[in-house]
Amino acid sequence: MEEFEEQLRITISDCMENPLLDMEAEEKSLEELLKAVKEAKTQVETRSKENIKKCNSLGRDCTTLEKA
Repeated sequence: MEEFEEQLRITISDCMENPLLDMEAEEKSLEELLKAVKEAKTQVETRSKENIKKCNSLGRDCTTLEKA
C-alpha cells in the first residue's frame, strides 16, 4: 500500500507541475496533493468555460464580419 501511495504521489506531482496549472507539488503529502488536484480541476473547469464563451463570441464576430 505504501508503494502504491508513493507512486500515486509521484504521478500527481508530475501532473501538477504542468506550466498551465502554475502549481508546485514538490515535498507535499498525498493529502495536500489531492487537495491541489481538486483546486486544479476547478481552475481547468473555469478556464474551459471562459474559453467556450470567448469562442462563441469570436464566432459571432466572424459571422458579423462575413455579413459586412
